[in-house]
Amino acid sequence: MRSVNFRTFSFVIVTIFLLTIFQTYSGSTAIAVEDTLPVISMNPSASATDSYILFWPLTAGRTQGDSIYSLKLLKEQIRGWFIFGDVRKADYAVFLGTKRVLEAEKLLRDGNNNSAIKTLDSAKVQFTSAYDFIKNADSKGRLTPEGIRRDRLLNLKTLIDGLKVSSETEIKNKLDSVQESIDAILRDYLG
Repeated sequence: MRSVNFRTFSFVIVTIFLLTIFQTYSGSTAIAVEDTLPVISMNPSASATDSYILFWPLTAGRTQGDSIYSLKLLKEQIRGWFIFGDVRKADYAVFLGTKRVLEAEKLLRDGNNNSAIKTLDSAKVQFTSAYDFIKNADSKGRLTPEGIRRDRLLNLKTLIDGLKVSSETEIKNKLDSVQESIDAILRDYLG
């Protein structure tokens, strides 16, 4: 009986510890602050630091090739398990897609084009997922466009236009693909 209580107690302690870590590093407090930021237009030839202005407080953080990048992805996946409703899942997919584009920007600045291409592919997957969640919510009559960060999508278009200016053809094609996914969400549902 005593070992069962100890196991239960240990499980509860470990669970609380992990949830605390995930909550601390999940960026949930930063998201609330970000809701008040306006959409900012920028000159496509502007410097790479403009992503800081466009998406503050979001930053790339860890990128592909970092030793703990897989932990970042695991944290995001676990966080996603606790998000319910198609509109909220769509907004979270937009958030993750935005993170991937910011990561790709950092990788491009660092000259790591191969990892940037893989990261842009991941961004495309996230925006496609967001589109599917939005489509599903719309088909159920539950789409609330204000539940999805339209300003974030518009700022992404601005950032991608800026990234295309100094990128090689393969990168431009990937950026165009991501931008087409963003355009589809805006055109079909958030116009």
